[in-house]
Order: sequence, then C-alpha cells, then structure tokens
Amino acid sequence: MRSLQTVCAVRFGVFAFLLLVMVAQAQPFSLSANRAATTTGSSATAVWANVTDGGVDSFTVSATIPAFLGTGNVLVMASFSANAATAVTDTGQWRLTDGTTTSNEIVRTLSSNTNDQGIATVTWLFTGVAGTKTYHLQHKTLLGNGVTTHNATLVALPLAVSNGVTDLALAGAADNTGAYEYASASATGETVEKAAGIDLSAAIALPRPGRIFVAAALNCRPAAGAALHVAQWELQVDGVTISTTRRTMQAAGGNDRGAVTLYGLAEGLATGTHHATILAKSVSGQTIITFNAVVAGIALSFDDDGVASAYYQLPAWVATGTNSLLAPSTGDTVTKSGLVYAAGANVFLASSYYSQTTVTNTAQTGSFRLYASVGSTAYTSQTESRSLSGG
Repeated sequence: MRSLQTVCAVRFGVFAFLLLVMVAQAQPFSLSANRAATTTGSSATAVWANVTDGGVDSFTVSATIPAFLGTGNVLVMASFSANAATAVTDTGQWRLTDGTTTSNEIVRTLSSNTNDQGIATVTWLFTGVAGTKTYHLQHKTLLGNGVTTHNATLVALPLAVSNGVTDLALAGAADNTGAYEYASASATGETVEKAAGIDLSAAIALPRPGRIFVAAALNCRPAAGAALHVAQWELQVDGVTISTTRRTMQAAGGNDRGAVTLYGLAEGLATGTHHATILAKSVSGQTIITFNAVVAGIALSFDDDGVASAYYQLPAWVATGTNSLLAPSTGDTVTKSGLVYAAGANVFLASSYYSQTTVTNTAQTGSFRLYASVGSTAYTSQTESRSLSGG
C-alpha cells in the first residue's frame, strides 16, 4: 500500500493519476515509458530547432515498440514554460518530431516583456512506429525576436505492454484539426470541429471493460472586439465531461494566442468504441476561435488473444481538487491513498488546471508543480510559471 500526494499552486485543479505497471496473476505487465527534463532550456529563432539543455542537444526521449508487434503507436507529451527573450512581442511556436514526422504546432503570444511567462503543452500520437524512435521538442518564433523555452519535460508512452514473455498492444487513437479554425460563441457549449460539420473526435476501441486516459492540447484566440474574452473547454468521452479548463484572452485585434491543456480519465466504460471530444464554451459571450487542437486517448485494458477469457487493466486513479484561494507559497494538495503497485514501478502523473489572481489590478506570476510522496520518498516535477494580469 502506497500513498501518492500532489501539490499544485492553483485555484482549481484536476489531477489525473495514471499508473503504468500492473500485476496480473504471477506476471507483471509493464509499459516502458520514458521521460526527459531540462531546466536551463534554450532560446528560439525564426528557424525550427531542437530545444536543448543549455546548448547541449541532449533533451530527447526514446520509446520502443517490441519487435513481436511489428509496428505500433507512441503517445508523446511535452510541457514547458516560455518567455519573450527581448523587449518585443512575439509568438512562440512548438512541435514534436521524430526526425521524419512532425506534430501539429502549438503557439503562444508572449508580450514585449521578458517577465511575461507562459505555460504550454504539445501532444501527439505517432502512428506506425517500428523499433525505437527518438523524439525532440522543437521551437521557433513567428517574427524571429526570440523566445526562451525552459523547465521542459518530455514523456513518451509506447502503446505496448510486456511481461518479459508476452508483448501486447494497447489500443489508442487521436484526431486533430489540422489548419482548420473553429469559431463559437455558444454559452452552453459546442463540440469543436475539424472541418465544417465534422467533429474533432478520437475513436478509441476499448477491447474489454475499463478506462481510457485522454490528453488534449489546443490554441485559442479572440475573434475580434475590445473586451476581454473568457472561454472554457471541456474534455469529454461519449459526451460526459472528464476535465475542464478556462482561459482569459486580451482582445488585441484577435492576436492574443493562448495555449490550453486538458487531461482526463474516463472510467467504468464498456467494451466497444468510445469517442473523445472537446466542448468549447464562451463564458463572456464573444466569439472564440479554437485551432491547432489535438485529442488523443489510450485504452487501459488489454487482452491476450490466445486466451479469450483473460484480460488485464493498467491501474489508474483520478482525483479532483477544489476551488481554493491560496496564500503565497502554499499548495493545493490532493491525496490518493491505498494505491497498490509493484516496487520499482513507474508512475505517470498528469495534471490540468486553470488559475486566476485573487487581487484586482495586481499582476502576479503563479508557479505550478507536481509533488508525489510515497512513504519517505518524494518526487517533484519541473516547476512551470505563468504570468497573470490581475485584471
């Protein structure tokens, strides 16, 4: 029995725990996830380049699809902080690549102030992967004025499990909007589309009853107007909301491009195909543009085709934080106790949340991290920072 605790300095949070090792009968099936992190980071120019660790091109993560499976899929996720490197407003651009295939890019506007800190994530499902692939996070800027990417983390999850004897594939699927931009002013919410009249939807085939982990990343901007725009996005599976986030955008002629992240866990699902979608709501009533959206899901149950009655599940837990007003340097703590897993197991923690200042007209910078404690052992993620206007 072990206890995991997360601490995140946020006003509202959804904390998703995904455990990547399970014990099935006498044989433990494991998912060989890998991660990499860099604190120093590097500065971008107008040309795509790898994010480095202070100039050393070692910030990479690898994943392997077992030879027995032939080909498979790999879910890669990156999270990071960024700030303008000069006193000129610019838009940072980020993408994932394996050297051949590249993801959709995620962008974020950073104002002409090196203290304007932003947080963003990139999510992509690389398909048809054979053997071992190495993945990079790349960046550039729209105008070439410079953006620094730092405190970055890369995680690669090959959709395959093994017990040392048997290799089994995990089902997964993804969808993206490509170059399409979806406009909505609905206060009750509309499903984001990838083309006119066609929903953005990842169809995940669950081979046996169980759970699905879903990750999404998107960009947003106001359509026009002089007022602040406030929008909300909900991650849904089969129309049921599993995660929610919000963002406030300056009007700025529609040029304030923000980045949004959603993680969630759908539980108690029956065998069959389930659809992961994104619901967009306009809280302030103006038209909001959603673009560069990606949604990806992993089925956490799997079976051995040779034994029709046998199937397994990767253990996973989700805990939801409450609205909380926090004093400086304190954290919103969510504890999940009594988790049972093998010694030496790898644990994947994902958190999505939204935050706001509590003092009117006072700009602040929020810091966010995941903290996991297991007995006397503790793990702390990279600390990400975001500037909040205080409006």
